[in-house]
Amino acid sequence: YINAGIGSSGLFRSTDGKNFNLVHALTSSLGRGIIGLNPQNENALYLVCVTPGTGMISEFLGRNGYHSLFKYYYRSGNGSGAGGQLINLSQNLPKGGWPFDDYHSQTGYCMDIKVSPHDSNLVALSGVNLNISHDGFSTPNLAKFAGGYYHKVDTPFYQIYPNHHPDLQITVFHPTNKKVMMTGSDGGIHLTRDVYANQVVWESLNNGYVTTQFYTLAVDKKIGSNKVIGGLQDNGTLYYLADEKDNWSMPVDYDGAYCHFLDFSPFFLAAKQQAGLFKLAVNSAGKRIAFSRLDPNVPGNYLFINPYTIDPNNNRTLYLPNGNKLYRCVDINQFEMDNQFLKRNSGWDEIQINGLAGTVSAVEVSKNPSNILYLGTSGSDLYRVDTANGNYSVTNIKIPNSSGFVSSIATHPKDGNKLVVVFSNYNVYSLFYSENGGATWQNISGDLEGEIQPGVPADFKQINNGPSCRLAKFIDLQDSTWLLVGTSVGLFGTLTIDSMNTKWMRVGETTIGTNVVTAIDYRSPDGYLAVATHGGGVFTASLTHSEFIVGSSETDNIHLKLYPNPAANRLNVELQKSEYAEISVYDLVGVKQPVKLVVEAEKVSLDVSNLKSGGYLVYIQQNGKSYIRRFVKS
Repeated sequence: YINAGIGSSGLFRSTDGKNFNLVHALTSSLGRGIIGLNPQNENALYLVCVTPGTGMISEFLGRNGYHSLFKYYYRSGNGSGAGGQLINLSQNLPKGGWPFDDYHSQTGYCMDIKVSPHDSNLVALSGVNLNISHDGFSTPNLAKFAGGYYHKVDTPFYQIYPNHHPDLQITVFHPTNKKVMMTGSDGGIHLTRDVYANQVVWESLNNGYVTTQFYTLAVDKKIGSNKVIGGLQDNGTLYYLADEKDNWSMPVDYDGAYCHFLDFSPFFLAAKQQAGLFKLAVNSAGKRIAFSRLDPNVPGNYLFINPYTIDPNNNRTLYLPNGNKLYRCVDINQFEMDNQFLKRNSGWDEIQINGLAGTVSAVEVSKNPSNILYLGTSGSDLYRVDTANGNYSVTNIKIPNSSGFVSSIATHPKDGNKLVVVFSNYNVYSLFYSENGGATWQNISGDLEGEIQPGVPADFKQINNGPSCRLAKFIDLQDSTWLLVGTSVGLFGTLTIDSMNTKWMRVGETTIGTNVVTAIDYRSPDGYLAVATHGGGVFTASLTHSEFIVGSSETDNIHLKLYPNPAANRLNVELQKSEYAEISVYDLVGVKQPVKLVVEAEKVSLDVSNLKSGGYLVYIQQNGKSYIRRFVKS
């Protein structure tokens, strides 16, 4: 094994799994290392290691790294000294003139080396990319580029190797078929049926295994459209075409950040990590055909996934936080599609915010009344900027009993003085609500805060086992307002805000489940709702009225019983009173189902025999009130 920790470092050998001796010190500076044993000769192995300051220097997107590659033969005795032979192959590590030619492991984050069980000279070396050598890396510049990023492409934008993915974590040769190999990467599992081909061809084996981790999401503003865009960890900005094959494209690479559809043009906005904000045009296949970089040429102090927002009443106006500063562009149309990656030297001005502590971490602009801008910081501060698009004024707002990182600010679309501020830390109060633009506040964390742990004093109720809240969104239904909150354990919602008495109900229990919810967007005119998760994909629904909300009335104390549950053919409905205004059945995405109501001897039942197996909702209106219960069709 390789030891890079405290004490002696290098390659160690043991014959009993308990006692080890140092075979070779390798280098004076040693980081993570991986051993690739030769299955045809277990006295031979390869080692690839991170070796700061020595070995082969490589560059990846402006970051340097050092790696070493060794081949070791056991000869005799304990394997040290003359009992073993160590060959330094570091100068044969992949290196070239294109941005993605060099072998790089991101300080050991993605690293593996494997020897084929059928061919001792066939060695697969994994890092950011995959390189395959047919002579055991004995010759410089001869390894084959076989996966990860695409070969011989330039920055600033780049491409992925066809049907493959960067950041490879593991490589596996097939035990009986010498041509077949699989890889595991940040993009899932992929297989090639001919590792000897000059151009290795891959196919995805994910088959429903979801690896995409969304940071952000936006829905198309055109009524009836199902298109969405989202920024993802290590998967760029993805564009959902909403076509017959449910295809996605990647018009922007890097790590994807915040994105917006624009209501005045076919263009949309997308950003990459830390810095780089773009206006883009795509073709019918979702491929980038033109772009314009928007962000100002100022010193960067951006968060890794940096927030920005557009004015909901005038999408030409954009607000971009940068560390403890806020920049404003009153007309992004001034930036033509020039396909240049350079920052802008004009077109931006700074909104002065004195005394801002920490980094701006959330920003939101009101729709009605217009031009009220709120921003929160990593240091728990909140600011209100009135007339943000003109001669502005800034007010620092204090939220009692709040602390931590402000991760989200949500304003009501019909009243910008109603807002929710989300603090994402654990063991802090998570949700605060104001109805008067920040003059007074309610703590509406309610039962999302979990249970107080044993031994915690009553004055520290925020120290509990509740989840981390990530964002909030007002959903303007046609008959009410639904407040949604994305958390580290799923999506929750409430129709009634009542300070710490607020009851939060899980949403999408059988779909979203307990996935981390990172983004929510909603198109009010036709009720198109989209929810993004960090690892579970994107979920959409059509929702216009509160009656479609799963569990919206499950906290009532009315006697309402459904049996048998699960039901195969007949579902009996038992209410405290037998006066029914209406009984309906919906599936879990809000589609009404054709179910026959049967009344026999004052007993009411539903004929559910024609329903498919799965979960459903019974919606009952009685005496001006509505009730919802779940049942399962077996």
